[in-house]
Amino acid sequence: MGSKINRNIVRGDTLPFRLVLQTDEAGQPWQNFADYRLTFTLKTDPALPDTAAIVQLHSGPGGGINAGGTAIWRIETAALTPGATYHYDIQLQRLSTGTVITLEVGTITVLPDVTHSTQTQP
Repeated sequence: MGSKINRNIVRGDTLPFRLVLQTDEAGQPWQNFADYRLTFTLKTDPALPDTAAIVQLHSGPGGGINAGGTAIWRIETAALTPGATYHYDIQLQRLSTGTVITLEVGTITVLPDVTHSTQTQP
């Protein structure tokens, strides 16, 4: 299992996740990203089925992972409840074998925002 991380995010902010994949499950340098898919799942309770996830994002075969092994997701948090703690994980699946590796697992606590509107122009 990967690392456990506890994050705080202010409701309404965009939460960036950046992963750098350095070696594959055999410890070898990454070469064939087209054979892999990343999945980010966010739930109120880790025991819930994936169909009950607040957010579930997939990179698609090879998609979302650049040639250097970096994947970036941006998660919108406006619909999350201030004061709530959510559970998440990020999994890597090798499509040709079905092998799944959990890269990161943790919690996200949503802090209340003070400003409730922003302007796109000065």
